[in-house]
Amino acid sequence: MSLVRFCLAMCFTAASASCCCTDVREDQRVLVATPVELGPVPLELRPDSPLRGIGPINEVCLLIPSDYALGAPTGPDQLKVRGPNGFVVLSVVLIDSAGGRTNVPVIGLRDRREICFVTREPRDLSRRYVGLAISADAPLRILRVRWRAGHRYPSW
Repeated sequence: MSLVRFCLAMCFTAASASCCCTDVREDQRVLVATPVELGPVPLELRPDSPLRGIGPINEVCLLIPSDYALGAPTGPDQLKVRGPNGFVVLSVVLIDSAGGRTNVPVIGLRDRREICFVTREPRDLSRRYVGLAISADAPLRILRVRWRAGHRYPSW
């Protein structure tokens, strides 16, 4: 039993993340920490290291200004964000290493300030995304972009 604990401890240290260890830890990070303007032209984010989309829940949350709120549904898996100048529809797309793109459905609003997009995929410890693209059908300032993967339940 102590050998198993030792091996697990070695796998979770940065020095030994090699070919024999599989990292099962969740991936949580802030991708954008300062306000950015969104519009119809997608904002592509390419983090220094790939996003580990290990599932079963992979989540992207966008922090919106306090003068925005959740609006009415616009269709399946879409919600409008209501702002001072009308409604805005946001879109999030994950980009894999082969250039493939996966639309991420919106799931709801968390704490009335973050609109979250979630994929529910089978657990896959090797799934990686090299980036994501975020767009809006009208100008919208977002305050932060957060990534979270590896949980069984969304954070909202």
